[in-house]
Amino acid sequence: MTAPRKITEGDRSVDIAVIGGGVFGASAALRLADAGHSVTLFEAKTLGAGATGAAAGMLCPDVEGCSPGASAEVHRVLKAAAAMWPKWAARLGVPLEADGSLWLTPAVPALGPVEDLSADLPDLAASGLVPMGYRFPDDRRLDPAVLIGQLRHHMAQQGVTLREHTPIEAVEATASQAQIVVYETRHRFDYVLVATGHRVPPGVRLQDGWQDQLMPIRGQGVLMKAPAPDHILRGQGVYVCPVAAEVCYVGATMEVGVAEPVSAPEALRPLMEKAAKTLWPQLMRAAILDYKVGIRPGSKDHLPKIGPTKDPTVWAILGGHRNGILLSPWVADHLVSQMTTAEAATSA
Repeated sequence: MTAPRKITEGDRSVDIAVIGGGVFGASAALRLADAGHSVTLFEAKTLGAGATGAAAGMLCPDVEGCSPGASAEVHRVLKAAAAMWPKWAARLGVPLEADGSLWLTPAVPALGPVEDLSADLPDLAASGLVPMGYRFPDDRRLDPAVLIGQLRHHMAQQGVTLREHTPIEAVEATASQAQIVVYETRHRFDYVLVATGHRVPPGVRLQDGWQDQLMPIRGQGVLMKAPAPDHILRGQGVYVCPVAAEVCYVGATMEVGVAEPVSAPEALRPLMEKAAKTLWPQLMRAAILDYKVGIRPGSKDHLPKIGPTKDPTVWAILGGHRNGILLSPWVADHLVSQMTTAEAATSA
């Protein structure tokens, strides 16, 4: 692999194309513009139309660090990303709800500090459905729609050119330049950054082993009309996230290998029943408001892939797994650091 070229921070003559308008691509585009570069963001649909728009917006590094298949390194990265969110949210003007989350299961999570709250669950404990629980007081949540709207606003302020409804047909790279093909027309850039989830456009030559790590994971959730809990409620394979006073988000499926972003309500029925029986009894008679579906960019080791491809002018940030929003400021920061210092690629 040819060594990536160094970018001088603040050089407005450097033209960078970002492919993919999810939270990774939009955050990286803004950070690259903040660093003084000329950036054009290409999105096949609309900004945040994929997994980002279907997400619940939870920032829960400890609980996610306990998920099946996660390692201590995953937990470390998630904690580092969570620590960046107060400053990043202030930069964007995105409100963070800091009401913490509750792990409502007799099994103690494997990672992270927890506070026993088995004596502090008035509604749930009284129901007899939840025998005990644990509190993660530092967990936060946000509204993904607000996040995408603020990323759009700040990109425009920083001079990022946003081209929505513009699918990329191919990427062609040389040692000194890259081209993207749009509607059979070639556009030249100094660098191309690929932020397209679990798969890449034709012509992108990922580092050895990266594509084998990536996979689609369909995630489905449902918005339900019911009194919302004061905290995010988590259990084995299910969560209830407060959205508004009378709206809850119940999620989410993990359908590995499924790449069709089509809602399948039959897959959500067991999830809704489990949420009502084990987490939040108020869902028993709740009405369904809307179904949510997105294709998560799965990563077998749960870690994002960040760095140059086999072509020195093409870079990639891929594989946010189930924590794209949480990881986004950390990934964008590491990407900009690598591109401006030409360090070796990393998976974490």
